[in-house]
Parts: sequence; structure tokens; C-alpha cells
Amino acid sequence: MYPDYRHAAPADLPALRRLWQEAFQDSEEFLNRFYSTGFSPGCSLLATDSSRILGAAYWFGGTCRGQKIAYLYGVATGRAFRGQGVASGLLDALHRLLAAQGVRGVLLVPGSAGLFAFYARLGYRPCSPVSSLLAAPQGPSIALHPVSAPLYGALRARML
Repeated sequence: MYPDYRHAAPADLPALRRLWQEAFQDSEEFLNRFYSTGFSPGCSLLATDSSRILGAAYWFGGTCRGQKIAYLYGVATGRAFRGQGVASGLLDALHRLLAAQGVRGVLLVPGSAGLFAFYARLGYRPCSPVSSLLAAPQGPSIALHPVSAPLYGALRARML
């Protein structure tokens, strides 16, 4: 199997939602929120064959110390295609794409302890220990108010 790699298109959304649900078991509410506010076709890469989506990766762009970085938000492989190199190939293609865009680093938070070994084989290494801290306010708090997912999406798009 030699996948092709491409960005997502609007017609892919039903299949992408099914793949995400299969991989991560998130709620419909989460899927609605992600695909209406966080998802950007230009920050997605799909592994496909002639008729199916085999896997998908999503990221958010950012900067750190003046350098472009990417936060890898989700990597999913269809259950039927696991263990066949789909995710490794997808991430290799993603790394090449991001490097061509001037991205200097890729960060991620593995979803489980078992994924650390997988990402280590791809060159990732732990860079930040996980810890907790208690923060105390230093002044008056600001008033917060909820916004709808569509408004958040519109504000996010305008700010990016």
C-alpha cells in the first residue's frame, strides 16, 4: 500500500469525523466543537488510497522564540490500517511539508504512555516533564463570559 498525502477537503468531513471517533472515542459535542472551531483544512494532512482515508494528522501553528513551530494535535489511523506504517508515513510526509513551510519544531502530547516509544522511533523526545503547580492570583480577576462555538470560530479565524 502506497498512500497519497493531501490536505482535507470539505467532502472529507464525514469520514474524518468517523475516523476521529474510532481513534479517540470523543463525544459528538467534542467533534462538533473541533470541526467548527479548531479544524483547518490547511492544517491537516490525510493519508489516502484511491477511495479511502487511511489516516489523518492535525496541527496548530505557532511561534516559540521567534521560530515557527507546530503543535501536533491529533494523529489517527483507521483500525483496519494500523500496523502497516500508515501513521509513520503520514508523519514523515507531514514533517517534510512543515519543514518546507519553515517550521522549525513539532511538539505533541502523546495520548498514552505507550505512544512515547512510537514517537521516539520517529525522532521525538520528551522535552518537558509533566507536573502540577498551584497558582495564586496576584490581583483582581477579570470577568469571563461564555461564547458560542461559532462565535469562537469566527474570532479565532480573525485573530489567526
